[in-house]
Amino acid sequence: MINIVLHIFDRLKGVSSPERFIVSVALLLTLSLSPFNSITLSAQEDNGIVLVISSYMSDYKQINDFVAELSNEAVKNNFPYTLMMDAMSTKGIEDIKNWKSEMQDILDQHKNLNLRGVFLLGQEAWASFLSLDSIPDVPFFVYNVTKYGVLLPDDTVELSTWSPQLIDTEEYARKKGDMMGVFTTYGIEENIRTALSLFPYTGQIALLTDNTYAGVAMQTSFVNTVKESFSEMNLILLDGREDNVSGITEKVESLPPNTVLFIGTWSVDNSGLFFLQNSIESIVKGNPNLPVFSLTGLGMDSVAIGGYVPNNITDANLILHIFEDYLSSYYYDEGDDTHRVPAQGFYLDNSYIFNRNQLEKYVIEENQLPDDSKVVDDIMTTLNLYKNVLGKVMAISIISVLVIVILAWSYYKIRKLNKKLKQNEKNLIRAKEQAEESERLKSAFLANMSHEIRTPLNAIVGFSSVICDEEDLTPEEKKKYSDLVSTNSNLLLGLIEDILDLSRLESKRADFTHTDESVREICENAILSIGRDKKESIEYSVSYDKNDFILRTDKYRLMQVLDNFLSNANKFTESGSIVLSYEVNEDKNRVYFAVSDTGCGIPKEQRKTVFDRFAKFDDFKQGTGLGLAICKQIADVIGGEVFVDETYENGARFVFAHPIKIKSDDIYS
Repeated sequence: MINIVLHIFDRLKGVSSPERFIVSVALLLTLSLSPFNSITLSAQEDNGIVLVISSYMSDYKQINDFVAELSNEAVKNNFPYTLMMDAMSTKGIEDIKNWKSEMQDILDQHKNLNLRGVFLLGQEAWASFLSLDSIPDVPFFVYNVTKYGVLLPDDTVELSTWSPQLIDTEEYARKKGDMMGVFTTYGIEENIRTALSLFPYTGQIALLTDNTYAGVAMQTSFVNTVKESFSEMNLILLDGREDNVSGITEKVESLPPNTVLFIGTWSVDNSGLFFLQNSIESIVKGNPNLPVFSLTGLGMDSVAIGGYVPNNITDANLILHIFEDYLSSYYYDEGDDTHRVPAQGFYLDNSYIFNRNQLEKYVIEENQLPDDSKVVDDIMTTLNLYKNVLGKVMAISIISVLVIVILAWSYYKIRKLNKKLKQNEKNLIRAKEQAEESERLKSAFLANMSHEIRTPLNAIVGFSSVICDEEDLTPEEKKKYSDLVSTNSNLLLGLIEDILDLSRLESKRADFTHTDESVREICENAILSIGRDKKESIEYSVSYDKNDFILRTDKYRLMQVLDNFLSNANKFTESGSIVLSYEVNEDKNRVYFAVSDTGCGIPKEQRKTVFDRFAKFDDFKQGTGLGLAICKQIADVIGGEVFVDETYENGARFVFAHPIKIKSDDIYS
């Protein structure tokens, strides 16, 4: 049967009938308004399924015509397998790095459905299939693909400058599995030689390709051919990946004299816009004396003089029978590999086709053309015959598009409004929670302040009265009571000072004066500042590097942080040790000051709130819960951090990360 097919290929023509043309245009306009869905066609389900995967973008009209006819022929001729239709969305190369995973997803969806074969339609589907690391162990058939192509790029490739390596896809497929298919070969060398023979004074050649996989593959093949066979020619690339249609048009207008333009592909520019085939005419209009040749048949009905173009095969019944015969041979005796058909492909013939109007424009005689050339008088006749029908179809399509756009816009606005309402609701809930938390903190603060102020104030008032009223007090008793009054006065003064200091820091009104200071000296002074609060059961020490370090800092604020850390450690440690240490890390631009104690430690669930305002974890300990909050405010102002070392388990370790270099912009930034 294969030999018969080869003879039929030689005689088939690629021109569609008028009826098929109108149906194809209507199908194209309809499908352009909605994406493909996976479709299952009835057949002999017991024999398994054949997965048909098409490319959304590759020769869109031809693919859709073929899929429709293939579906009809499968049902009409009782194709012995169930056809399952699926499609890849491959508009342009912007998403080309996703094609491989999209192809893998399609195959994974059908891998448990007794898959017996894969039918690939279009170059994008073919390239995605070949780029997979592994493919199903079933025969695969390809149609409407070129013999020479490129594999998909990896994630590191910049698409605008992607220059892939050209491969023989048929030969590459042999390494993947068992394959049969119908391949197209673009006669690039024949086209260039024909153009040079008709225009012998050509100085440079230009190639037009678009922002699609087919465009990249065509450009790669064309560049290789020029380098190998026409290295003396100057090559100009008009690349839809780099320019939109306006930029391409300007470049065509500015092409130098004695240039020949070759049309490769043109359907999408770098802005993602689609273009009909007649857009070629508007691109070339600005350079009316520019000779144009076609590599694919594009522009043959308008601006192209001609070209050596492939003969398209659109007989789905014929292709279906070839595939059926291939599957029958493959599964002749499962488990017996001697009957398996090896990977092979068939190639469509190319023909020289020329436009009579363009030949007359450039005064080219038919005897100057290659042998077996076909001269077409008016390729636009079919379009003119059905102009009214096309107009009605177009009008209906435009109305449908407008309706869809309006519905989509309404849906978008509703979603946006709902999203905004939900966000507003979240903001209100958050504001309510913050207000409740603020009220709780305020109440806690007032209660705490009432207690903290009343305690020293009672002592001051009480002992002052005793000193004044009791005349028989001994000097020792008077001194004792006087010391108590002094101590509680200092406590009250410290409380008020903490409140004012925190207020100044939060309102960004506190002053910072930076000078160069010895870190070792500051740490030693901080330990000494504990003074009479030292406990005999605790060992106080400073741990530091052998070498001193000069740090630019606000000495008063740094001492304030260390004093608060040491006071806090002293308050919660009854015995053991309190160590003040520092570590310089110039790579991280930090000096880490740490106060470690052997006290009761801080529960894990409370470590995140230890630096909050008014945070107190032991109501029986003296203090307002403002000291550590002040430390955090100071650290934030200079661009540092304070935190509890969670790796320390012998008590508690508070760390102050002080930046080595403080920018003036960091203060209150």
